[in-house]
Amino acid sequence: MLDCLLGEARLRIRNGQLTESGLARLSGISQPHMHHILMGKRGLHPAVADRLLTALSLDIAGLMEREAGDAASTEPADASLHRQTAAEPVVLVPILSGLLGAGFPLPAAMHSPKYLPLPRREIPKDCALRAARLAHDPSLVPLLLRDDLVVIAMNPLPPRVRQETASSPRVMESNGAWHIRMPDDNSALGDSERSGMAEENEDTVVGVVVLTIRRMRSLNLSFPTPAEGE
Repeated sequence: MLDCLLGEARLRIRNGQLTESGLARLSGISQPHMHHILMGKRGLHPAVADRLLTALSLDIAGLMEREAGDAASTEPADASLHRQTAAEPVVLVPILSGLLGAGFPLPAAMHSPKYLPLPRREIPKDCALRAARLAHDPSLVPLLLRDDLVVIAMNPLPPRVRQETASSPRVMESNGAWHIRMPDDNSALGDSERSGMAEENEDTVVGVVVLTIRRMRSLNLSFPTPAEGE
C-alpha cells in the first residue's frame, strides 16, 4: 500500500497536478526529504504516509481500490505507463470548512486540507478557486440546494472570465458571512457602478460560482411486491 501511495504521488507530479515542493508543503515535510522519499532513497514513515494521504485527498479505502486495480490490471507495463502519462491534467481545488450561507461564519481553510480534483478543461483559467458546501437558502431553490458543493472563482477575475460569468451566481460577503445572490438586471452594470452598489448595500463581491456539484440522495421509493411468477 505504501508503494501504491508513492506511485499515486509520482503520477500526479508527472501529470502536472502537483509539484514536488507543493506536495512537500502539503505533507508538512521539507522538499529535499520529499524528493528522497519519491526517489526511493528514504523510507516512508507511517506518520508521513498519513499526511501524504491527506495531501492527495485519499483515504485507506481509496488507496485499497487503487491497489486492487493495479493488481488486477493485465496491461503490459509500457501500455499502463503510457495510459497514465496521457491522463487528463486536473486542478486540485481547496475545499473550505463550514457552510456558505447568510448567517453562517465565513468559510475557512480546513485544518486538515481536502481538495476537489477537477479536469483542467472544466474550470476558468488564471483564477484562484475555492470550493464550499451550501447551507439551505429558499431564494436559491431549485437552482442551488442545501449541501451542493460550489466552486468559486475568486476576485479579482480576469477580464475574459468576468465576461463569461456575467450571468453566474455571485458570492457576496456581508457582515462576516458569505451568501449567494442570483444574477439580476444589475449584472449588466459596469465595474464602477457595481462597486458603488456594493458599498451602498454593505456587500462586497467575493467571486462567482463556476461549477456546482450535487450530492446524490437516495429516493426511498416504495414498490409493490411483485406477484408470484412476475
